[in-house]
Amino acid sequence: MFLLAVMLIARELGYALERRRRQRADPVDDGTKAEFALSAVLGLLALLIGFTFSLALARYETRRELVVSEANAMGTTWLRFDLLAPDQRDRARALMKQYASARLAYGLAANMEDMVAASHRADDVQAQLWTEIVASVSPLKSTAFPQLLLAPANEMIDIAGERTAAAEAHVPARLFGTLALYAFVAAGLTGYLRGRFRTATSLVFILVALALGLVADLDNSNKGLVRVPQEPIAAFLRSTDGS
Repeated sequence: MFLLAVMLIARELGYALERRRRQRADPVDDGTKAEFALSAVLGLLALLIGFTFSLALARYETRRELVVSEANAMGTTWLRFDLLAPDQRDRARALMKQYASARLAYGLAANMEDMVAASHRADDVQAQLWTEIVASVSPLKSTAFPQLLLAPANEMIDIAGERTAAAEAHVPARLFGTLALYAFVAAGLTGYLRGRFRTATSLVFILVALALGLVADLDNSNKGLVRVPQEPIAAFLRSTDGS
């Protein structure tokens, strides 16, 4: 909404400058030059929006794929727990359920504070789970058995770190600033040349604001309307009920 308001103000400023030019009877060819400038600025704005959208969408897809990979690693680790003695298996699975619940809360967090709190809970349970696994396989460390359990557990932990890094990776703020500047200039030139067509230009500005709002939603995994689906981890937790 802020960007839309800025663009509308820029249009009115451009229209005011155009009326002042007409009152001063400036040369007619100024309009042709401004038409060329408007086409160039609108073209660059469209290019920047497309590039930024592509970048944000790629980051979103990376986050989504990491959730699937983490759920798969959890499922593999859960199944490998069958190799342990019953009491060891039960302790490990109880910790795994706690860990998966914390990771699900991390993905569903509505704000940064909840996200950090869930991440800390997951780290604490992760340390306990790793200690339990290592203690369970230590008596057989001279065999190939430990690797069967440690490999998927280690992959699960690594993917959790990758998810954290992916969540913290955003479209550079300078790029958003450049987009806002180009939108302001484009709106001013539009007002200079097409200021009388307020309805049509307002619709164009609304579409630009919606496009940039979508980019911002895709770029932020912990807020906005576009969220990274957490169903793979939720499905894993459902599959552990009764185990």
